[in-house]
Amino acid sequence: MALVINELVTNAVEHGLEGRAGTVWLLADRSEGDDGEELTVTIADDGVGLPQTPHVEGLGLQIVRTLVTSELGGSIAWERREGGGTEVKIRLSLAGK
Repeated sequence: MALVINELVTNAVEHGLEGRAGTVWLLADRSEGDDGEELTVTIADDGVGLPQTPHVEGLGLQIVRTLVTSELGGSIAWERREGGGTEVKIRLSLAGK
């Protein structure tokens, strides 16, 4: 998970903020879900946001997606953040941990 968070925060700073002042947030929420305890980690920025046209994921984001879905058994989604910027949500089940 540390590698995933590091890559997403680095990506937010390098690409989302594109050399301008801005903020990157890291939020973690542990809650009860349908299948037991869940962890939701959100990395958000107030930068330029996602491109209007679909883009090809670079190697770093491909590795992040694979780690989250295959190794951690979770899900990951990129969304436009209300108020501008990008929000990445990672959801993991903590059942049996």
